[in-house]
Amino acid sequence: YNYIFDELFHAFSWVVQDYVHGDREEIPEFLRFFNQELIEGIKAFNASVDEDQKMNLVYFDLNHWSDNFIKALDLVEGEIGDQPLFEEIFNQTANSSAYITALNDMQTLLSGQEANYRAELGNLWYDRLVDMLEVELVSVQFRNVRDDRAREEQMFDNLMAHLDLNTSSKYLVNTGMSHAQKNNYMSNSTTRIGAMLTSVTDNLHTVSFIGLSGERKFRFYETDHLVFDLSQSVSVNDMTSYLSEFSANQMSYLPLSDDHFTDNLQKISYSEGTTIFAHVGRQFDAIICYPSISVLNSMDEFDWQ
Repeated sequence: YNYIFDELFHAFSWVVQDYVHGDREEIPEFLRFFNQELIEGIKAFNASVDEDQKMNLVYFDLNHWSDNFIKALDLVEGEIGDQPLFEEIFNQTANSSAYITALNDMQTLLSGQEANYRAELGNLWYDRLVDMLEVELVSVQFRNVRDDRAREEQMFDNLMAHLDLNTSSKYLVNTGMSHAQKNNYMSNSTTRIGAMLTSVTDNLHTVSFIGLSGERKFRFYETDHLVFDLSQSVSVNDMTSYLSEFSANQMSYLPLSDDHFTDNLQKISYSEGTTIFAHVGRQFDAIICYPSISVLNSMDEFDWQ
């Protein structure tokens, strides 16, 4: 792959990109928490190849946590020195109306005095800040009033900024399967990234990853650990039950091109208590099944505060 895109906070995309390319020596610990193995793997690979063969790691989601953007600007200052341009934002409470005003004021300054700021900051940092601001303005509105359509469209734009569909380059997009749908059968009627990408390329292969059993919790701050086994909580005619039988307690790959999956409605329990009926072969090209998964190690170790 030339690019790996990950559904993580856009504000820190430049940080991990610089790190895996060898342009910075360290990244904050909280970024390692999310992606330690992937980050170090790509960094090691890039150190072994020529510049034009290096892989790129791009974060393309909105900035869900209110202090993401402020933390990212602080890291920018660590690279290019103190910036009076950031002071108004640093002085506001994230998500407040004054904070949004400060974001808009910074965007106005950058666009109205582009030549001056390009000369002062350099083209690289000017372009990065313009990009970061655009996404944060959408992010802060999303944090105040959830708008799935705005989020999907912004994430799609973040992807398209890097995709070159006229080459033979391969791109890997790591995102939740709700976002990855080619046709929308899960959640609401919002057009998802998978459908948007299908509209611009004929060469999209969408895979859903499902853990049949394991441990999880819903939020970082919760102490309760949930143990689940989907195969034991659904009826025998549920696709989840079929996947469990098909996998035989092994990791398995199930192509969905057969007419059975494209033409017939499948009863599917994506999680306990959530059942839908869908032409799953039109939704995804394949399913990869894990017999057991856990997210507890990462979620328990991270200091979410």
